[in-house]
Amino acid sequence: MEDRVTLGGVELALVVPRSMSARYEVAGAALEHGLRAGGAALGLCWGGPNRPTADYARCRYDPLKYGGAVMDDLLSRGHDLAEIATAGRAAYLICTTDLVSSDDVDTAEDFTDPAGAGSTG
Repeated sequence: MEDRVTLGGVELALVVPRSMSARYEVAGAALEHGLRAGGAALGLCWGGPNRPTADYARCRYDPLKYGGAVMDDLLSRGHDLAEIATAGRAAYLICTTDLVSSDDVDTAEDFTDPAGAGSTG
């Protein structure tokens, strides 16, 4: 899945991050601070040149710290907060759309094979 946003008049591709754990961390971070979670998603989904200088590992894999660092970097480049927030929201959706929910897990746990299917005895 790929989407595009405009930041500072430049179109930027957003790509789904490969790290599932980072994606779940961003989803959880949104419960505490949506703007920073959007910043983290934007940094993780950044699919082009001029990537923010913030590094997820250097932020100790803390999505709120990373999101703040991404936002600080973009603000220091002169980007408008509203524009960053809009791009972050789009990136958050790219980052979290197809994650498994707790309801999906509950459904899978309650699943039973039809009688006899796959049975050896």
